[in-house]
Amino acid sequence: MSLSKVYSFSPTFRAENCNTRRHLCEFQMVEAEEAFIDSLDPLLHMTEKLVKNSYKSIIDASQEDIHLVCDEEAPNHIASIASAMEKPFHRLTYDECVNILSEQGSAVTSPIKWGKDLMSEHEQFIVSYCGNQPVFVTHYPASIKPFYMKRDSSGTRAECFDLLLPFGGEVCGGSLREDSYQALRDRMQEMGITDDFAWYLDLREYGSVPHGGFGLGFDRMLQYITATHNIKDIV
Repeated sequence: MSLSKVYSFSPTFRAENCNTRRHLCEFQMVEAEEAFIDSLDPLLHMTEKLVKNSYKSIIDASQEDIHLVCDEEAPNHIASIASAMEKPFHRLTYDECVNILSEQGSAVTSPIKWGKDLMSEHEQFIVSYCGNQPVFVTHYPASIKPFYMKRDSSGTRAECFDLLLPFGGEVCGGSLREDSYQALRDRMQEMGITDDFAWYLDLREYGSVPHGGFGLGFDRMLQYITATHNIKDIV
């Protein structure tokens, strides 16, 4: 917190099922945290600005290479991305996504119920519904998000977001972090994880400040600009 704004770009390892087109056991991640923010808007703005500037820089520096990679799969892809980067990213709440998916039930094979996480199929449909443009999905149910995410005034939803992109799906996830020691302690006791994460609680015992951050999967980000369906083709 003393540095106010920090970031890292490093390899990340996860012991997850990687036998899908969207997952890797090892991937590159950009992580950022900022102190003294108390709403999602600054976090969404920072994420959107980072993504837009990154894609614009890549297109300016490597347009010929990108054409070689993706012209056969998506002939007008660069123009599509350049156009998307000039517009505000779409913003939908989790509740709005559930309503859209429920109304378009025949278009998805897996029905969605409130309180369940969005599946890859749901994410792809939401992106398509928004014209194959970047979409922020915010305020997921707190029950399906980690304990450290701050909750809204109702206590039922997390102050969080996912950024969905064509091809890559969920590329970035972030949230406001719970800075109240007592709220964190109560939540961890409810979940029975106080002993395992006592070190995390200790960091906040003597005070904290409102803060938030995100993690962005660099490999999935590259999927979008190269029109690549399988993330393993990025590695």
